[in-house]
Amino acid sequence: GNMSKDCDYFQLAKEEDVTDRVKFLGIQNNPYPYLKKADIVVHLSQYEGKSIALDEAKLLCKPIVVANYSTVIDQFTDHLNGSICERNVESATKAIIELLENEILRQNYIEYLKSHIKDNSEEITKIYNLIRDN
Repeated sequence: GNMSKDCDYFQLAKEEDVTDRVKFLGIQNNPYPYLKKADIVVHLSQYEGKSIALDEAKLLCKPIVVANYSTVIDQFTDHLNGSICERNVESATKAIIELLENEILRQNYIEYLKSHIKDNSEEITKIYNLIRDN
């Protein structure tokens, strides 16, 4: 389907007949219970800065698929600590399917993130200190 900026995802889910498998939770004050239960995290925003959501996913050691925006290389190395896809449906789909089907790759990401958790927690602390100081 064609994804415009103001795309109605619920309508799209109905058109694609996947409403039994896709749930729209709306804005959540606390995303952690959902993040903790997730098998993988998919972050496909066009975000052009430092994403706290990505740091949080790394801190929880979740295998992640992330869109290749300008600053993503500051947080991820493709196939080392996450899967970087291009910003189109085909590339994102390919990366998601690869990660879902490849248990070894998922485990490699989890192990890498676990062994680098100190780096992540220091990043989070820096971010929260910046937020607090403003």
